[in-house]
Amino acid sequence: MPTLGQCTTPAALAAIVLAALAGTWARRDYRAWLALGEGGLPANPKGWLITSYLRLRKADPITTTVYDAQIGAPRAAAHLGPLPSRRGPRPTIAPWPIPHRQLDQFPGPEIRAALDWVFDDALRTHTDTVHSRLSHFEKQPGGHALRPRRRSPRRAA
Repeated sequence: MPTLGQCTTPAALAAIVLAALAGTWARRDYRAWLALGEGGLPANPKGWLITSYLRLRKADPITTTVYDAQIGAPRAAAHLGPLPSRRGPRPTIAPWPIPHRQLDQFPGPEIRAALDWVFDDALRTHTDTVHSRLSHFEKQPGGHALRPRRRSPRRAA
């Protein structure tokens, strides 16, 4: 009967090393994902596998290139006035799409209150287009969303 050393080919050794590295990465990634807290998917390996699959399909959450063509276009958001340039780096975002979490640069109480007012004001002044509802993924109240378009009734021909 052959010994372990006689049965081990370079390909088998490479597969063993690769499996060990993948397992180590998966364990660390799973634990880091769990550390984000509850957020719409079950906090178990199945939830991690789902968000890991979605991570392969997600887009950059901070890019603004989809809006660049709209700058200066008619009906652009001129009511915002000139916006200040950002100083410093953008916040760090966790790599998992669910839950989608910002990891640093959290606003202080004053800024948080001002942001809450802006979003609450949008809910008050745009009741026909914006509403507050349970977040689809986060399963927490207070998610702001566009209202679905109402279909106009069909007229009989």
